[in-house]
Amino acid sequence: MQIKQGIPVSPGVAISRAVVIDAEDVRIPRRTVARSQLALEHERLNDAIRESIEDIEALRQQAAVT
Repeated sequence: MQIKQGIPVSPGVAISRAVVIDAEDVRIPRRTVARSQLALEHERLNDAIRESIEDIEALRQQAAVT
């Protein structure tokens, strides 16, 4: 078992599996978007941002209840 030290962001103890993501090991493919598809891609991005905001708000409300 490896113990990591760091700055706590909340009081308490958590015991769990840790996942280390190293940017050098993660390869993100480079893709290009045709000009004709830019409006569609912007719409997809805006939809994803909107859904993320809704998900975060739902989680915030759940956390407030507990």
